[in-house]
Amino acid sequence: MLVRRLFMIFVYGWGAIGVQVALGADESLDRPEFEQKAVDAWYQLYHSAAKRYNIVADGDEDRPFELVDEPLLNYADLESRAQQTGSMFLWTDDGRPKAVGVFWSATWGDTDRRCAHEFHSLTDEPMTATIDGIATWQPRQGGLDFRPVPDSPAVAPTKPLRTAQLMRLSKEFEAYHSRNDPEAKLRLVEAPIYRYPEKEGSDADGAMFVFFFEEDPEVILLFETTDGDDGLEWKYSPIRITEAPARLTFDGEDVWKVPRARFTRNFLFDDVDPFHAFFFERRDREMKKLPLEL
Repeated sequence: MLVRRLFMIFVYGWGAIGVQVALGADESLDRPEFEQKAVDAWYQLYHSAAKRYNIVADGDEDRPFELVDEPLLNYADLESRAQQTGSMFLWTDDGRPKAVGVFWSATWGDTDRRCAHEFHSLTDEPMTATIDGIATWQPRQGGLDFRPVPDSPAVAPTKPLRTAQLMRLSKEFEAYHSRNDPEAKLRLVEAPIYRYPEKEGSDADGAMFVFFFEEDPEVILLFETTDGDDGLEWKYSPIRITEAPARLTFDGEDVWKVPRARFTRNFLFDDVDPFHAFFFERRDREMKKLPLEL
């Protein structure tokens, strides 16, 4: 039986995975080991690119958001035609998420790969992202759409209990997208990909969950605490990280729906929108840069 070699590696809180390798043929390695070394090198490339970004709230340019040390997750599907690999990164302000980025690449022609950067705002304030001093994303409106969790339970008193509570709540949601017909149900990763850090003297908390289509992250579900009539309650905001039409249900009822993302030139979604994606560069099998012909 053919076993697909799929890699989806969650590294937040577990240390980095990545080595510097040459991607030329290496007859001393069997195919799975060689493929993993190649994938690790692409992960390292994405991480290096993320570190070059400077993301700031407008009017607060001297205090850039902080890139979480390690990617929230890495993913790869080496058996698909596109052989897509990618990494998800998070920028925070005092531990609270402010922007999420998914950096990925896929085959282009026989051997070359196009590298794309996708971003989504996780704040209500305008911001600007620059790489090497060049502005690539300037969302003018907020990217969150919080609403109360229906029949939200009271927030549990400790972080471990809150994590378990959120894992149960997340399973009440189902996500779908329509990249192809028919509509496909997305797969929820049960454990949160990010947990807000505890702060002394504060009960504020939150977590991020992700839904996948095969090995491709498509929708994020963000939970945060909010003040309710009887104490803290949970609220949530869906976040698209796909160009495809997507929707979210709770207890079988639609609670969120977005159309296909608005395309502009060269796969660029408008750089003033909360969700933005663009092809960043093109590389060959040896990871050497090539002209980015679109």
